[in-house]
Amino acid sequence: MEKAIHFYEYEPDMPIFHCWKTTENQLKLGKSTINTIQMGLLHTRLFELGYRIFIHESVDEYYEIVLGGNNERTNREIKIGHNLFKMWQAGEFTRY
Repeated sequence: MEKAIHFYEYEPDMPIFHCWKTTENQLKLGKSTINTIQMGLLHTRLFELGYRIFIHESVDEYYEIVLGGNNERTNREIKIGHNLFKMWQAGEFTRY
C-alpha cells in the first residue's frame, strides 16, 4: 500500500489535521493518506516510514520531495540527514 503525506501551506477546503499531536498519531498508526498543515513534521523520517511527501503551495501548485537528486524544486541531493523543515523554512523549495 502506497502512503502519502500532504503538507498544506494554506487552508484548503477539505478535511485536514490542524493539530500536531493528531498528525503525529496518524503517522504512528501508518495511515495511508495524511493531510496536514503541521510543517514542523516535515522530516526525512517520513521516508523511513514509507511516505511520499507532497507540499501544496496553493490549490493548483504542489510538488513532491524525494530522496536523491530528482527534485524539481532544488538542485540539492536530498539525504536522510537533511532537515527538510529548515530547508523548506529557508525557501530551499521555493519556485522563483
